[in-house]
Amino acid sequence: KIRVATTDDDDYIGFVLGYHDGDIDHDNVDYLLIDWKKGDQGSGKKGLSISRITGHLIDGAWSHDASKGIQELQRGKTLGSAGWSDHRDYLFRIRFTEENVQVYIDGTMELNVSGSFSDGAYGFYNYSQGNVRYLAIEASIENSGQPPVASAGEDRNITVGEPLDLNASKSYDDGEIVTWIWEENQTLIGLGETTRVWNLDQGKHMISLTVIDNEGMRASDEINVTVAEP
Repeated sequence: KIRVATTDDDDYIGFVLGYHDGDIDHDNVDYLLIDWKKGDQGSGKKGLSISRITGHLIDGAWSHDASKGIQELQRGKTLGSAGWSDHRDYLFRIRFTEENVQVYIDGTMELNVSGSFSDGAYGFYNYSQGNVRYLAIEASIENSGQPPVASAGEDRNITVGEPLDLNASKSYDDGEIVTWIWEENQTLIGLGETTRVWNLDQGKHMISLTVIDNEGMRASDEINVTVAEP
């Protein structure tokens, strides 16, 4: 949440994304600025926006001067020309990935920008605005990898009394598979990358494998097993 705890001034509040220590003092940078101004003031226009910063921030931030490396990417959907109010809590939710930024305020998506964005820290931004309170900040990292690929092996033919050896070694993941679950009709029959099952009845069986990786993502595969009389 953000709250401005004063009736003085009408300047900028907001956040930076993809920021690295010292970026504010350098020209060769690449990060994002989400800023929101309460009122019009010279070349500084009220409203919410997101800008890409590739130059010295202070030189062009007030007017979003593209010639000084402050490229405005988008204005807010409903707040692009509306200022914030004093003594009011605004609930921000920001989703930041290498390809997309979404900004929600009080449940409404105001900004949605796609592109290629640099990794880095997030931080708080005030320009000439005092008594800004940032409250109840929470951060989480979304799963960044791909789901695993499950491989239960080839269909099998065995005889009554013969054990069934199951092998999921051809399953793979861009991280690490940590759990292997073997089931028949949603009944657990084995755990682990390899397992042995005894005493399958004569007939046809469908065996399912579920693998789960270290990010909690999962995938499944199935094989058909035919059990015949010896």
